[in-house]
Amino acid sequence: MYICICKGITKSQLEEKARIYSNPKDILNSLGVGKDCGTCFENAINSLNTAPKRSAKSPAKPKSK
Repeated sequence: MYICICKGITKSQLEEKARIYSNPKDILNSLGVGKDCGTCFENAINSLNTAPKRSAKSPAKPKSK
């Protein structure tokens, strides 16, 4: 299912980033969700809130370029 049509971001891509980042803001920024028209922002947040919880041991945050 597409979360962001402008960027072509799917729910599975969103969930994949949620395994890397713990902060929803970081997840959405890493994908560019909500950067264009913004229509997807609320659906993306709702999708993150209803996704299965991550394990207590989450991988280290990737270093910025």
